[in-house]
This record gives sequence, structure tokens and C-alpha cells, in this order.
Amino acid sequence: YKVYRIVPEEEQKHGKGSMMPMATTSSGDPTEMDCSPAEIEELIKEEESCSIQASPEYWPQANINAFPLHQEPMPSGTSNSVFSQLMISFFYGGKLMHNTLVTHPEGCRISPQQHLGRGALYSSDSMQSVHFPPAELIEYDRQRYVTRKLLGHLERGVLVRANQEGIFIKRLCQSRIFWSGLSEASSQYNSMPGKLERDAVVKIFDTGRFYQALQLYQESQIPAPDPTVTLCFGEELSDLNSAKSKLIIVQISIVNCQHMLETVNMRRSQQYSNNPTMEMCDDVATEQMARIYQDLCSYSVPQRSPCYRDNMPITV
Repeated sequence: YKVYRIVPEEEQKHGKGSMMPMATTSSGDPTEMDCSPAEIEELIKEEESCSIQASPEYWPQANINAFPLHQEPMPSGTSNSVFSQLMISFFYGGKLMHNTLVTHPEGCRISPQQHLGRGALYSSDSMQSVHFPPAELIEYDRQRYVTRKLLGHLERGVLVRANQEGIFIKRLCQSRIFWSGLSEASSQYNSMPGKLERDAVVKIFDTGRFYQALQLYQESQIPAPDPTVTLCFGEELSDLNSAKSKLIIVQISIVNCQHMLETVNMRRSQQYSNNPTMEMCDDVATEQMARIYQDLCSYSVPQRSPCYRDNMPITV
């Protein structure tokens, strides 16, 4: 049987924070969550002092600076379409629920469910539709209930798009979204946390900075850079160590950047290995790896002025 605690009204008013930590069993698995109704509402809703008119649910095509491209020639063998492929992973309570590959050049829209009657903006020709896994897949009752409530405030979702400049996102939904990624503002090539403002296009991953970090990593000057951007829905994300305790985490990475990191890791292991027979068996894979690595070494990051609205840093 289950025992539930009645939360006093006074305690509901003051609250204990934006989110109560998930209880764990002796085995470390998450169990029931203890959230009052007031805490749930605080968790899933963005604080708004005034009514905000919904912006168009598509990328700003009219603005020529909306998605800047390199003014210098890209390395041989690379194109914008190569960098548009994204791998998206969904985690509920730290458990991997689903992986999705995005191949549409216009990016994707991540939302809980399919929207009907919205016209061409949501057609397959406009962008790829990616849906959150249903909350019914969650094992524990309380976690499933709170996650379902949170998904109800993600109806409009987010738009995500990538090119050789990096990953860009536009938050449309009501719920707060916090993120962590290797952006232009990142210090020491570490992922930097931030908060997404509603209807603002934000660059959450900078490919040029990732390339710089990857070259330094190849020279053993810094640790391996993280090609993944982490989104946390409804809850503040002060550091990645707390991601496993969050209700909904979405991780996004450019497939080509992930391949480049794997290439550098393989070459580093070959350099430090004393085994002279350590070679790739597949000639095609070897040729592809060499081409990607050559692109990495010949890539020069152009100097450009930022044309995106700065994200709001998280106050810890």
C-alpha cells in the first residue's frame, strides 16, 4: 500500500523550492515524488508579469541575419546539409526514453503531440516533427502524473535548427526551459548554463568554438569538448550533475560534430597505443575518417559580430 502526506496550506504558500527531489530506494532507483499542487504549478509555469502575444511558430525567413553562414569557404567535403543532421535524446527522471534522428534541412519542432488544423506551418514540408515520449511510459505513479502535467504546458514546444554555425533554438511553449551547451559565451571551452527567453532565437551551440576545443583536445591541452546541448524543461539546471534528477531532459547534438569527436578519440588512441597492427578494417571508414579529420584541421573560424540575442544566465 502507499502512504500519502497531506501538505498544509501554509506550507503550500511558502513552498520548498521549484522542485522536490525524487525519493530513491536502497537500490538508487527513483520512486514516488512528493510535490504539492502549488509546487507543481510553480514548476511548470513561466512567471509572466504581463500577457505575451504568441509569435509565429516558424523560423524568421525575412531576416537575412537570422541564420548567418560563413563568409569564408568551408573545408572541402563539408556542406550546410551535413551539419543539419541532429540526434535528439529524451530522458525522463534520468532514464533514456527515446532517440530521434533529425534530417530535415529546416530543423524540427519538438512538442508533446501532433497539432491538427494548424495549416502549412506544421506540414512535413516545413520542418520535421519530433514528439516527446508519452508520460504513460513512466513506471512510477507520482513521476508520471507530474510529467504529464508538465507536458501539458509544452504544447507549442520548441523549434530547433542547425547549420555549420551551430545549433539554434526558439522557445514557443509556456514552460520555463534551461539549457547548457558550448556556446560563444562559454569560458574555457566548458558548457555554460542559460535560460531560454520566450520567442527569442538563441544560439545554444557554437560549431567554431567546438572545433577550436577539439584541436586543443587533440594536442592534449584540454579535456574532450562536449558536443551535446542539454535542455531541462520546467526546472532550473545549474549544472549537468543534477540532470539525472530532472523530470524532462532533452539532449541534442550535431551528428557530424559527434563523428569528429569520435575520430579524434580514435586517432589519440592510435597515437598512444603500442600496438602497430591497430588499424581500421574498413577502408571506406578509414578514408571517411581521414577526410573528416582533414576538414577539422583546415577549418578556420571567421571573425564575426554576434547577431543573436544574448541568453539570460542562470543565477545559482
